[in-house]
Amino acid sequence: MNSRRCINLNHRRASSPIRMCAMCGEVLNHQIPSKECSADDHAEKRKHQNMYCCDCGEYLLETQD
Repeated sequence: MNSRRCINLNHRRASSPIRMCAMCGEVLNHQIPSKECSADDHAEKRKHQNMYCCDCGEYLLETQD
């Protein structure tokens, strides 16, 4: 996790419904398998202002060349 404390409340849950935190990228629930996402999936998550994909953990805010 980042050196600063993440404000996403899923970190406090015993069994988070998502694999990765969309704000810091930390794995929240190891029991949920990682999935391979498409560019369209990541575009949709960027619309929701997520910094990281909650399914695969990829950083979403990088500029595309």
